[in-house]
Amino acid sequence: MAKKIVNCKYCQAEIIFVKTSEGKALPCDPSLLPYKAGGYERLLTEDGEMVKGYLHYAASEEPDGMAYRLHFATCPHERERKREQRAQR
Repeated sequence: MAKKIVNCKYCQAEIIFVKTSEGKALPCDPSLLPYKAGGYERLLTEDGEMVKGYLHYAASEEPDGMAYRLHFATCPHERERKREQRAQR
């Protein structure tokens, strides 16, 4: 099922919301990317499973799977978003 693409309210980049296995929707960059397990970056699989890994670009090895990168990792306005969240508490 195709996911609806929307724009980030902070940086206007295209994002999608992917549901985690716990039912929470997290903003992600819209491209599925190959990853290897064991890294430090939090990634979200198509099934909604949160995994730690690193994005895999080497063609010589098989990736462990495909996952979405959380938009929190790429949004240039992430600090602004966190500051706004803290102010609302």
